[in-house]
Amino acid sequence: MAKGDDPQGDSGIVIRGLWAAALVAYKRCFSDGKRSFLSDTDVESLPLQGEVVEWHRFLKQMRDKHIAHSVNPFEEVRVLLFPQQAAEGVGVGHVLVKYMSSDEGGVRQLGDLANHLLELVHGRAEEQWNALLRTANQMSPEELAALKPYTHVIPGAEHANSARR
Repeated sequence: MAKGDDPQGDSGIVIRGLWAAALVAYKRCFSDGKRSFLSDTDVESLPLQGEVVEWHRFLKQMRDKHIAHSVNPFEEVRVLLFPQQAAEGVGVGHVLVKYMSSDEGGVRQLGDLANHLLELVHGRAEEQWNALLRTANQMSPEELAALKPYTHVIPGAEHANSARR
């Protein structure tokens, strides 16, 4: 973004793609389902200054309305008639309005917010690891030996449409 390359050219496609990927990844952290998730309360608890909660909501709405469902005023195509010179009549063309990404400051704000949330998640993970370690240290060798060993099978392409168990 700092290069100032042509936003209509290849760099614009890259910027838009990276912004979309960042918003999708960010929003997934707040989606409940098969994984643990973050909440709006977690965002409110961060030691950040400014309109952090409003920015967080804006990011989620941009993902929902701009990328996932495209029902917003940030992406419109209009077909128009253009008056030509008197002898040439009218022409037809289109206008495309598309939100590329936030400006450089907004990208930095998203990164800062994501880094603070990552610190929060790391803290929670460490608490869980310590609790698991305390529990394991209280188990007898026989109880430890009776635990089911971890196995992981890398899914093949035929599982691309399957839900995780």
